[in-house]
Amino acid sequence: MNISFFPSVLKEKLIQSGRWIKAMFFLILSILLFLAIFTFDINDNSFLTQTNNPTSNIVGSIGSYVASFLIYSFGLLSYLIVFFFITISFAALKGKYYGYFFIRLLLILVSLVLIPQSFFYWGWGLNYIVSISSWGEISFGFYNIHQSKWTSYLTTVVGIVLFLSILNIFSFFKLPKLSINPIKQSRATNTKDVIIKKEPIINNSLNTNQKIVQPITQTSKDLPVRDSLNDINYSPSLNILDNQSKDSKKRKSQFNIEERSELLEKVFADFNIQIKVINVKLGPVVTLYEILPAAGIKINSIINLADDISRSMGVGPVRISQILEHSTLG
Repeated sequence: MNISFFPSVLKEKLIQSGRWIKAMFFLILSILLFLAIFTFDINDNSFLTQTNNPTSNIVGSIGSYVASFLIYSFGLLSYLIVFFFITISFAALKGKYYGYFFIRLLLILVSLVLIPQSFFYWGWGLNYIVSISSWGEISFGFYNIHQSKWTSYLTTVVGIVLFLSILNIFSFFKLPKLSINPIKQSRATNTKDVIIKKEPIINNSLNTNQKIVQPITQTSKDLPVRDSLNDINYSPSLNILDNQSKDSKKRKSQFNIEERSELLEKVFADFNIQIKVINVKLGPVVTLYEILPAAGIKINSIINLADDISRSMGVGPVRISQILEHSTLG
């Protein structure tokens, strides 16, 4: 939804609600399909039989017709279609995009025809329904065309690979990355234990360690009469006593920066965005806050909050952008 006048928080809420609705739809669909197949009775009114008796299927007449078509076509492998819908529901909850739904469903049905070819060659079967093949009539008809050992093995392997690739189950799990160099691996594990939270580093151009000493300007009349110019005594200026006030001002400025950094983190937290201020650079007009967003937060959701940050912190115009060659934002 690319509507510019919608707040980013509202966009996130709408996207999250859409994910939940899609997940619940496919979950309910998979449950109804499972109950229809599980409670199917050959004596019910369906595509296979016609009777005046009441339907015993839990889902009703629609479930009986759908189950009769699936069981006649794919046999016991019809339950894998239920598994396909459950996978889509789980993917919607995880925020993963499953495009080309109907193409995926068509390829799933093709894989259900290819997988049991080896089962027919080995003679595997169950006494599910006497008048229907255990693995579906379509797959049995395809086996009668070739009836070859190696063709059966090849088609079964192709069907399994096709089924797993369409579901893309491995994308839901994060596999650990193996490193050949143990030193790099130990460094990677040590960096994960380091706490990211640090006090903001304040870069100030003023250096209070250098004491400014100004000689007292005196006229020639005020200078004492000495035999040599080397004997003239210059007294230090009283301005050096201001160093203490400058130190106190710097400590006060540092306290204000830390307070403002905590306020900035709280303001982002009000918008459900977790950030950490890792560096602060003071300038004569503009103050730069370097922030590190938490994992999984989109940069655009932070950039769109510039006006809200300005209003919440009571400051002038705020500009947010990514710092080049760094993982932080400024």
